[in-house]
Amino acid sequence: MDYNALIQKVILPYELQTESWILLLYDLKSLNTLIQNRDIKLKGFADRIDRFYNRIIINNYKTGSTAKIPSMKKISELDMKNPDRGTIKNAFSSIQLPMYVYLYNQMHPLYDFESIDAQLIMLREKDMKRKIVRLFNNQTVDRMKFMEERFIPVLHFLINEILNKDIDFVPDHSDSRYCDYCPYKGLCR
Repeated sequence: MDYNALIQKVILPYELQTESWILLLYDLKSLNTLIQNRDIKLKGFADRIDRFYNRIIINNYKTGSTAKIPSMKKISELDMKNPDRGTIKNAFSSIQLPMYVYLYNQMHPLYDFESIDAQLIMLREKDMKRKIVRLFNNQTVDRMKFMEERFIPVLHFLINEILNKDIDFVPDHSDSRYCDYCPYKGLCR
């Protein structure tokens, strides 16, 4: 991969805009979130955060070949009264990008959900149309509604499940590579 070409075609056009700044390797931390009467502190790590005028773009560089991004259609069809891990995984695929949006909003509440987006930059992808994969992808999604009525309840559901000692911690066998990088693999083996 020609990283200089990537910088010229993908990164520099953003930097040429006025009223912008860039943060590299940025820790995203939440204020304490109250779940099951417990204070939970959430943390993420963004590769890069760009600000263009009043918009925030949180970037995550990926060297792998597959972009895992939530399906807005499937998420809109989730039964929020009876969620389960399988349907959540099928709809969200990964909660990484919405988690970044949530954490940035928690740290900087002046930026509402409508002004924050997150994206994957696929470093190995040669097709420029598929190199950048955005969470909201310029769709007409009510971001506030998505975050408050879909993502945050799903996040609370997943954390509640993790904290519930009566629910076994089980591995996801749909891809053997998940366990290779999981820091908690010792809990379920």
